[in-house]
Amino acid sequence: MDSVADDNTGKELYNQLCLLWKGVGMHARKWLSNSTSVIMHIPINDRAKMIDIKDDKLPTIKTLGLLWEATTDTFSFTSVTIDTEFKFTKRNFLKKIAAVFDPLGFLSPFIIKAKILIQLAWQSGVDWDEIMPDEINKDIKDWFQQLELLETIKIDRCIRLKQHEKEVNISLHAFCDASELAYGTAIYATTSYDNGKTISKLIASKTRVAPLISTSIPRLELMAAVLCINLVNSIAYVYKVSSDKITYWTDSMDVLHWIHSASRRYKPFVANRVGEIHSKSSPENWRYVPTDLNPADLTTRGISIQKLAKSKSWWYGPVYINESIDKWPAKKITTTKNLKEEKKSDIFAVTHFQSQNESSLDEVSRLNSEKYSSWLKFKRIYAWVIRFIHNCKCQKSSRELGELKASEVSNAEINIIKDDQKRYFDSEHRALVKEQTVSNKSKLFCLQPIIGENGLIRCNGRIRNTSYLPYDMRFPIILPRESWVTKLIVRQAHEDDFHYSGTNHILSKLSTKYWILSN
Repeated sequence: MDSVADDNTGKELYNQLCLLWKGVGMHARKWLSNSTSVIMHIPINDRAKMIDIKDDKLPTIKTLGLLWEATTDTFSFTSVTIDTEFKFTKRNFLKKIAAVFDPLGFLSPFIIKAKILIQLAWQSGVDWDEIMPDEINKDIKDWFQQLELLETIKIDRCIRLKQHEKEVNISLHAFCDASELAYGTAIYATTSYDNGKTISKLIASKTRVAPLISTSIPRLELMAAVLCINLVNSIAYVYKVSSDKITYWTDSMDVLHWIHSASRRYKPFVANRVGEIHSKSSPENWRYVPTDLNPADLTTRGISIQKLAKSKSWWYGPVYINESIDKWPAKKITTTKNLKEEKKSDIFAVTHFQSQNESSLDEVSRLNSEKYSSWLKFKRIYAWVIRFIHNCKCQKSSRELGELKASEVSNAEINIIKDDQKRYFDSEHRALVKEQTVSNKSKLFCLQPIIGENGLIRCNGRIRNTSYLPYDMRFPIILPRESWVTKLIVRQAHEDDFHYSGTNHILSKLSTKYWILSN
């Protein structure tokens, strides 16, 4: 399905495609256009069978899973009806949800309600063919009743004016938002013309239900930002829109502050996602939008079909994106308490602890790795010690309590390996910290070592240019072969595979994160 500016160009496109396919022995049929002139140019036998030129109304056909009404050049949806004997089971519910095919996300604010309901049904523990609980059934029945109204939704296929005004500029506006139940994004194209007119229309949207594991709202907002940037970049590629003409909008001050800061300052969850956002967009293009002006807010809580059909904010975006930049919401960033919670604090506390005890590293102590035969146990004990030191230094209200967090164990692992590298690669570490090249007599010289994330010595080979690979695989952590820590890591990898895997498999698995020096 393609679009052209006028009838003559449409006829020329038809002729070129016919010649192209004829060259490989193919003959295309069932042609349809919203222009009667183009249809008349196509032989009768090659047109869609239901076309009648004498009829004022052109047929409606399925394309991209949607209904395309050629006369009005609009997309529409087929109504989905429910039988009186319909059983409200999890299996039947999923079947009906799948019947509503919406590849571009036009109905996201409506469909997200069904996604949330199916998640609730999954949490309830009912089997596939069991009748779902009454409290869920009521909401499901309400959602099903609205399926019959799907045909009231009409979407213009063309995002530009149908007159012959000259297009001056096209830009994209990407909105994202999140709630406790879901997060989503909505993308709009704003087109300006030489006559001064500017219009905006919804291009696509995407939604996700929130994870079952409890996740804070700021983190969900950050996940929405990642979803947003991936969707808008794919749209920008198709429409050939440069990155400087893309504006990203969020109503989360936490997300804006993270994006405008260095990713390495934060814990892994935030750092990884902020790093991805930095690699695909410029922080300067991220702006604040009030919640009541954010159309992506609809993707997080859901609305009915009736309200969706009448929502100008959803179909055309907020009014201000059609106006000059000086009328946009103020570009402001304020700090919140969530920022402190996401910052890496444990690493610095451990570094201070180690610096006071460097003279005793060679002595037998309770944190001597050779006293442990399990890598997991050693990491956890190390993490508990870190927490104890941290709690001794801070006020009672700021102390860490309860079970160890995954981030604490991860920070412990980082510091164990960092200390091990300092012990075995002392001169190389001091040189790299000063941004100097290691000696050509060093074992690490051929690996072109660098100080990477978290202050670890990493290998800097040619694989660094393969951006689609994870960071650890592109810059593996260098481990000394004779170290007991290295032996614990290798042993743990072997135990993770229940002692079944051979040497080559274990080495391959370890190479995705580590580079163990040879003799």
